[in-house]
Amino acid sequence: MDIKIIFISFSIFLGSCGECKPDKYGEILELVVPIRTLPAKDTFEIGDTILIEANFSKEIQIYNTNNSIKLDSFIFFTQFVISEISDTVEKYKGIIDTIVEVGHVGYLPLQDDVVAYPVSYHEDDEGYHLVFRIILKTSGRFWVAFSSSSLFYDKPYYDHPALYVCNNNRRDRVEVFFENSSTTHEAYSSIFLKTKVDYLHQLVDFDRYEKAGSICIIVQ
Repeated sequence: MDIKIIFISFSIFLGSCGECKPDKYGEILELVVPIRTLPAKDTFEIGDTILIEANFSKEIQIYNTNNSIKLDSFIFFTQFVISEISDTVEKYKGIIDTIVEVGHVGYLPLQDDVVAYPVSYHEDDEGYHLVFRIILKTSGRFWVAFSSSSLFYDKPYYDHPALYVCNNNRRDRVEVFFENSSTTHEAYSSIFLKTKVDYLHQLVDFDRYEKAGSICIIVQ
């Protein structure tokens, strides 16, 4: 190949690399979705209702920083989960009824009798919104939490400009954490850690519990 052609090709390559200016968020993007569960208490009666809502702007907080990133038309792949942890095995079925006011709450039966509730937010010019109520149907000790797997943000499942550092350089990982003002270390210690489900003690420390926007409750 002619040396001039090689030089020109190399110059074009360097020029194209220079056009890519990585953003300030880096290879790992950790987003925080604020939620509320009300009333903020630990003990309920059968038939009581818990309000769950998320109303937040499109300026999404970056975890453990003062930064935010504006996200339009973004999917947070949120699942709401409630399980009974009174005994040695988690139970999911027949625990609640749901009343949806804003957004959408689905019903997803998984393997081993696990049930999750995929939720989607209503998006408008102001931001993202979700409001629903759960009616407690049975007594026991319960863990209420939210999750969003980082796998949903891998190729080929989902694409969005926020998933890229620049040009075609996709971020290594995108995580969504949930911040709930009703999450307390007291409920984690006095209710969650009293469960006989052994693997929960091994897998869920308070950091993970908190990032799931968790609450633990007793229903009488």
